Amino acid sequence: MLNKIGHVVDNAVNKITMYKGMLFSLLFIDAVAIILSYTTDLTGVGGNALLSTTLTLALSCFVSNRLLANLYRASANSDSWLISALIMACLISPSAEPGRLALAALCGVIAMASKYVLIWHTSHIFNPAAFGVAVMSLSGLLPATWWIACPVMLPIVALSVLPTLYRLRKFQMFTVFTLASLLMMLYVQTVVGDTSATEVLRLAFTSWPIVFLGGVMLTEPMTTPARRQTQLLMAVLVGVFFASQLDLGPIGASPHLALLLGNLFTLIVARPYSANLVLRSKRQPTDDVYELTFDKPRGMYYQAGQYMDFTMGHRNADFRGTRRSFSLVSAPHEDELRITFRSFGEQSSSFKRVLAGLEPGGRLRAANPRGDFVLPADASRPLLLIAGGIGITPIRSMVAALVASVQKRDVVLLYTARDEAHFLYRQEFEQAASAGVVSHFELHRVNDEELVSLVPDIAKRHAYISGSDSLIRTYNNQLRRAGVSAAAIHADHFSGY
Repeated sequence: MLNKIGHVVDNAVNKITMYKGMLFSLLFIDAVAIILSYTTDLTGVGGNALLSTTLTLALSCFVSNRLLANLYRASANSDSWLISALIMACLISPSAEPGRLALAALCGVIAMASKYVLIWHTSHIFNPAAFGVAVMSLSGLLPATWWIACPVMLPIVALSVLPTLYRLRKFQMFTVFTLASLLMMLYVQTVVGDTSATEVLRLAFTSWPIVFLGGVMLTEPMTTPARRQTQLLMAVLVGVFFASQLDLGPIGASPHLALLLGNLFTLIVARPYSANLVLRSKRQPTDDVYELTFDKPRGMYYQAGQYMDFTMGHRNADFRGTRRSFSLVSAPHEDELRITFRSFGEQSSSFKRVLAGLEPGGRLRAANPRGDFVLPADASRPLLLIAGGIGITPIRSMVAALVASVQKRDVVLLYTARDEAHFLYRQEFEQAASAGVVSHFELHRVNDEELVSLVPDIAKRHAYISGSDSLIRTYNNQLRRAGVSAAAIHADHFSGY
């Protein structure tokens, strides 16, 4: 029953990209807030003021983002400008007065400019919305009230961020941030102050923007570290500073400054990276699978099994947008960068249709190698690699890295595909036998008995699963029944496009 429910949820969430999902969530939040502001006084802001401010921010962000993208010859993401505008509309004090609307427009310009000016290796450092609001509030031009943190909006925000947290697998990061914030609030208000713990917990969710900051802004992929452990450290740092109520002269602890502090932490420990890629060659292993090989940018570092975000602006982009995530097929030691994906012609997204039609010399942008689907540093651990369909892409990177290391490892590969033609890189895997890789190619998902028969010592192995959510869920359950501990199972969720 749970598997069926999970399959339904995955199908619903995976029909749109993460950025589109966040955009739709914010549109819903802002639309509900505007309606409530016109019909009630529960939000604390006026309907005309909120609508005028939201539209002003949207127009300002759109125009400035387009102009800056042309000036810097960068690919303008079709969703990010509106996402930033909708976020800022929830943070600054709304007004319908022309002078205040002009300041709101300036806030939008500053937010968009931060993406192009404040960069490290051509990747922006700060969350644009937080930066724009911080500059305007610190200068005294436009106060940041974070009016979104009102009781009536709490269930709306909470409901809206759930799909994004699920899609990004960021529940753990959100939970750590929330706990860090609550513990610091309890310390400040009960130990230093005289507020009861019950009252602190009540106010934490009805007067503090914990859910909005943690669910909408903290988890934004482009300004968070690449690995989960470092993401959790960032969540603690932001949560503690956010709730500390520190007052450093003219600068006091605030949600937007806490997030910017977290962004600086990311810069120090993770060093954001992006580059323009030039297509070297293209081939089609099957009629619906494309492999693109790019020149590898100088100074690029990643680990086998990680993925990157790819952006390619194009005309008539559909609702799935201009940005996707792809696992890297190439291993870190190789002098090229490769991605492989499936495209179903007119049934595919506009992004994948344009990508499939890219010719040598064509360009797209790649940013921030990330992900925890990487091999353990301990070479003595026996491994089980499980892949289904196009989920073989990070596995190929791992196996190529193992072969290049000249360290014989105890590795079993279980690869399932719908037919023989779709066993990508089969020859490479068979040749990897010299490095200790034993490969099994199956035309169906194996059952419990077949799995144990293929891998008799399965209980002692660390398992890596890559493929669709249903494949991951199925094999995860089988591995647990076969005696593999939860800590020894690592999954790379392929969300589809």
